[in-house]
Amino acid sequence: MKKFFTLLLVAVTMVTTAQESVILRVHHTKGAKYLVKMDMNNDMGSAGFMGMKMEMETKVIDAKENAFETEMSFKRISMDMMQQGMTMSYDSNTKDEDLDDKGKMLKAQIGPMLKMVVTSKTDALGNITDTKVVPNMPGADQFTNQSNNVVYPKEAVKVGSTWTAEKSNQGMTMKFVYTVKSITKESVDVDLSGKISGAGTGDVTGSLKIDREIGIPTFFDMNMDMSANGMKIKSTIKMTTTKM
Repeated sequence: MKKFFTLLLVAVTMVTTAQESVILRVHHTKGAKYLVKMDMNNDMGSAGFMGMKMEMETKVIDAKENAFETEMSFKRISMDMMQQGMTMSYDSNTKDEDLDDKGKMLKAQIGPMLKMVVTSKTDALGNITDTKVVPNMPGADQFTNQSNNVVYPKEAVKVGSTWTAEKSNQGMTMKFVYTVKSITKESVDVDLSGKISGAGTGDVTGSLKIDREIGIPTFFDMNMDMSANGMKIKSTIKMTTTKM
């Protein structure tokens, strides 16, 4: 009999945990700072390869119940590129006198990003309501339409719940499906899938971990397998966010 009640208790606990629901919302605190590390890779087969690593600092400069304002600045950028048999590398931590000619060329193109400040306004669901980039420079729009930004559903979610989102960038439309994989006291783990259409076509897979306390993804992993302009491209984006 004692064994029966023990098994019953375990079963009830497992069912209760499985049925736990969570309302996903952003909970920024004014003055909070985060270190964001991003690793992006684009494998274009015989056409070449481009890898980029960035370290960014995000500050919460204003926080209300349903409105948040953040400032993001770049602390380090490195790039490795291979095109038509030519390799190029750049690291913003490398002194100018230690850069070769190709590295100096890359610095001229991406070095100005280190002076950029991206100010974003979002609501508690994660919708970006306004973005400003200073100084504005060519390609800055890539940081105002981030694929890693997640917009949460209005209703509560539980294991197995799904919600969808759609984003457009550079003539491509990405339709995402988020599926809750597991829920713990600290986080909500989500699987990511989707389709790419428009200027490029392909599939999206990945995962993310949402911190329940602050309501933002602390881990994001997205893989894109697509075709664009007659070229097959495999892209990966990995991002971690750590509170400072």
